[in-house]
Amino acid sequence: MLSEGLYAVCITALCVLLGTMSAETTTLSLNVREGLTNYLLHCYNHGSASDVQKRISWFYTKNEIRESQIPTSLSDPGNVTLLASWSGSDTYVSDSKAWSMDDYQIGGKYSLRIFNASFPRDNGYFYCVDQVSRDIIRRFHLQILVKITEIWITEAGDVEGTQTVDVTAGEMARLSCRVNRANPAPDFLWTKNNHLFSNASYPDSGDANSGVITFLPTREMNGEIVRCLANNQNGPDEIAAAKLNVLYPPVVTVNWQSGINVLTCEAEGNPAQYEFYSWEHRVRSTLVDTMQGSASESTSVLHLPPSGYFVTGDYICSVSNGVGHKQSASLLCAT
Repeated sequence: MLSEGLYAVCITALCVLLGTMSAETTTLSLNVREGLTNYLLHCYNHGSASDVQKRISWFYTKNEIRESQIPTSLSDPGNVTLLASWSGSDTYVSDSKAWSMDDYQIGGKYSLRIFNASFPRDNGYFYCVDQVSRDIIRRFHLQILVKITEIWITEAGDVEGTQTVDVTAGEMARLSCRVNRANPAPDFLWTKNNHLFSNASYPDSGDANSGVITFLPTREMNGEIVRCLANNQNGPDEIAAAKLNVLYPPVVTVNWQSGINVLTCEAEGNPAQYEFYSWEHRVRSTLVDTMQGSASESTSVLHLPPSGYFVTGDYICSVSNGVGHKQSASLLCAT
């Protein structure tokens, strides 16, 4: 059991502690759909309606502040935006097209009316403040909900959307999915051929309204459909789609029709625009001859000289389509 002296010390210490505690006003969080009209934020400052000392101001900030940061002068609010104020019979409104202040002097209710909720203008914190005491009477956090609009897929470094994405096999590809407007920021999901895009990475884009995917394209992905799905729980998924155009160097094959001494070189790549180089005839890696084949679209045909020509050796066909280095294939012929 405490002695009277110790009890008195404890009571004194408790009083000092309570005296130093700051009673911060609770923040009321509200979700408001963009475009909602005549939205009211109510504030009560009880007292006599004739008491001119009951002066009310409404302030706005993008990020939350404490009572100590409330401006002491309405003529110089600093980084805090003064929306409206009431003192006695005088009412001030900073933008009569955006807000009005409804003062119901009976009961001491001073409401801020938002005519048309707009993002980003009304997305943030609203404070009802007693101008005399500088106390925050009520604090509101408004999140203006905005449906996702205008979604598109872009290639790395581009801004405009595309329906076909050019990527190169074996080289890391980076795609971005962007939305024009959304609040809160959307989540992004990537699919390929209606399945979750596997073997991919999703680095931070640095932009709340865009999502990024990186992946290593293969020849087999050519023509596949990539989709980006964006959702911010404020409406259905918004989807953008693009077809992968995978560029890859030609695959070269050489065949020999021995009965007529004809060699055929075929190329398959993307793009299917080929440059065929002169054929090389080598024996034990030593260049013996170069010969020009007859090329058409994806094929080069080489007719060997009449009988008496030394046919034995390697015949090399080289092709390029502008992707990477030229590609070659050889065939060993023997008579």
